[in-house]
Amino acid sequence: MGWRAPVLLFPAVVALVLTVTTSSTLPARFDVTPIAKADVDRRLEAATVSLVSLGCDLSLDSGTGVAVAEDRVATNRHVTERFRSLHLVYDGTPPRMLTPGLIGVDHSNDLAVLHPGRLGLTPLALARDDPRPGEPVWVSGYAHERGPDSLPDGLVVAPAHVVDYVSGRDMGQRAQVMRVDIAVRPGMSGGAVLDQTGRLAGLVFAEQGATNNGLVLPLSVVKPALRGLLPPPARC
Repeated sequence: MGWRAPVLLFPAVVALVLTVTTSSTLPARFDVTPIAKADVDRRLEAATVSLVSLGCDLSLDSGTGVAVAEDRVATNRHVTERFRSLHLVYDGTPPRMLTPGLIGVDHSNDLAVLHPGRLGLTPLALARDDPRPGEPVWVSGYAHERGPDSLPDGLVVAPAHVVDYVSGRDMGQRAQVMRVDIAVRPGMSGGAVLDQTGRLAGLVFAEQGATNNGLVLPLSVVKPALRGLLPPPARC
């Protein structure tokens, strides 16, 4: 019966080779394949809003927000504090005025959650995990000035990679923050960062001047704020 061993071994080796050569190059935690740029654009356009504020000093400013539920929008705290008026603008619809009672802010990190009512947006699904260093992501936001990476409606959608995670304490954040290898521009604060499967993996909040890296609050930091009851923002 000794002749059986080589015969049985050969199919096993073939099966092992096929398994290795046909395995996905994505980490095992991903259960869908990366989405194409056109799909990323559509997903972000359907979920992203512009936030236009008149500050206490009568200066006009703007930021970005992203739908995380049919009636909830996530953005940065600094976009929503100390305003005389704050309007949410989406896809040519009439601007919706937001009062402080419709806004909750996180004083530990630069996060805010808006409750404007139903907007007709398509919320983004949340990522399961924070992207790891080296992984590709998509960075978005309504920059004040259009560039070659802007869509027709002005929304910037740019490919990037995660550089690393660093302490956010020097940046006024209690948690660690993600660095990405592209610069972000004024107006992109609160913009969505998607992982390679098209899920929300974080929110833009600043740029690191020394490196020109974009700074992102990862989803592990954002998610608790989405569930909590947050106080209203500071007023004029």
